[in-house]
Parts: sequence; structure tokens; C-alpha cells
Amino acid sequence: MGGFYGGFLMVRIAIVEDDELYISQLQQYLTDYQKQSGEDFDIKVYRDGDAVTADYKAQHDIILMDIQMRFVDGMTAAEEIRRMDSEVIIIFITNMPQYAIRGYEVGALDYILKPVAYFAFTQKLGRAVARLKKKTQTPVVIQIKGGGCAEAGCFRCILCGKPGAQSGIPYKRGRVCVQRDDEAGRGSPARHEFFKRQQGVSD
Repeated sequence: MGGFYGGFLMVRIAIVEDDELYISQLQQYLTDYQKQSGEDFDIKVYRDGDAVTADYKAQHDIILMDIQMRFVDGMTAAEEIRRMDSEVIIIFITNMPQYAIRGYEVGALDYILKPVAYFAFTQKLGRAVARLKKKTQTPVVIQIKGGGCAEAGCFRCILCGKPGAQSGIPYKRGRVCVQRDDEAGRGSPARHEFFKRQQGVSD
């Protein structure tokens, strides 16, 4: 889920909507949200449910899905996507709340009613991004000389359990613990090796 570029999470968002006015509005909302929040989005537009399901390879993190579309409706598309991808976050966008409630049958996170208000949109989108980040916080351990414990964001060192000073050490995913490798160091070198093998972290 999500792509990492330069240590930052790129959120891949699909807009599935057949109304050009709403497509433009959602694209503008996403652009505005990026500027305000500092998030980084990769946005792709599909104009019908069959377009997003064709050759689907779990390539999206969040799908903003209209329900009423000309050929394949959003609910049918969501059901097909869910059979292939249990992780993608789906948010329905519709003017018919009675259909949106059915979205919970396919594990939709939420729904937004048309006409789409920017405040409501950002609240639902922010919730989706937060959930995505929580999923991608995979522990990673790096061992270097003369290190210490380094926090990534607001998280604690996964070995000693204590918050550490912020560090300029680059990291790709989740939390980072930099452990001293001399006699004064804490933790087990074997544990470092385990995480490095499991997560593919190199020296």
C-alpha cells in the first residue's frame, strides 16, 4: 500500500466518476488538500466502473467511487474490486444515501453526499489517509556505528521503548531504531539481523 519516494508516502488515489464537473471538482479538492496538508498524491481518473476493474492489480490505495454510472455502477465495481483487493480504501460519492449504506457490505470506509462540500471531503479523506499510514508503519531496524535511538514521527524506539531524538537518517517505512554496536549498546545484534532480513534493509 502506498509508494515510498525519498522516504515519503505517495498516496495513490483513483477517482471513478462519469460526470466531468465532479471529476474536475474532486481533482481540485485533492490538489487543495495536498497544499494544505503536505500529502503527496498520485491521481488517476476512471470514467466508469468497468474502466477501474479492467486489469485491476491492486494499484490504488484509495478509491473515490461514484455509485450511479452509465455502464457498470460503483457498487458492482466495488464488489469486483473487493474480491481482488481486500486492502484498498473505498469511499463512495453519491447523491443517494440509501445506496451508500450498502457500501459497508463491501467494506467501504465511508461515503460522501453530493453536492460535495470541501470540508466534508477533507474530513473523510483525512481519515482514509490516516488509516493508510497506520497500515504502512512497518518496524524497520538499522544498525550503524555510534548510533542511538531515533524516532520516526511520534513513535518510540522499538527496542528500548523510549522516545529518541529526531535524526537525519533516511528511512523508508515506519519506525527506525538506530542501535549502538559497541559495548555500551542496548539490544541484541541478532534481533537487528532478523529485522534486516525480514524487511530487506541493507547496511
